[in-house]
Amino acid sequence: EYWDAVATEQGYDDWRLMHRDVAAAAPERFSDPEAVALMRDARDAGFKVAVLTNDGVGIAGKEFFDSRPEFRALDAFVDAREFDQPKPLSESYVRTARILGVDPSEIVFLDNTPECVDGARDVGMTAVLVDPADKRPAFDLTRQLLQIDTVHDHDHDHGDGHDLDHRRRPAS
Repeated sequence: EYWDAVATEQGYDDWRLMHRDVAAAAPERFSDPEAVALMRDARDAGFKVAVLTNDGVGIAGKEFFDSRPEFRALDAFVDAREFDQPKPLSESYVRTARILGVDPSEIVFLDNTPECVDGARDVGMTAVLVDPADKRPAFDLTRQLLQIDTVHDHDHDHGDGHDLDHRRRPAS
């Protein structure tokens, strides 16, 4: 695999260890300010927000996520490898919904992998495919689905909440 070869060339036994060192040295490189802004705006509008990842903890380490304010602010951070049910297996989506205390039909899920988007749809979630080269259309669609306004002053935020945006209608 590509990352195994790169890690070996750089003197690492495991590509995850290499990524962990990169994450520790340059955490902002693992961030997407627009994703962080979307997560914050959704929370501010009364929605629950979570990240569902397949191996984020294994790759970057729990310490990385614990150290980043955008992840500490989440209602849930779920690493599906911890319970051996990675996306697109239905259990990863259902378990995340259960952790949040919402029905899957009340969730807007974002991912850059078509199979993972299909997996979310299979359990009743509204799912949005994110193009990694141009994330704005997916983020704009999510804002429309959640009926939240775009906020423009988020240049100071960093994070990679690209995996999951749970929604629950704010209490009236």
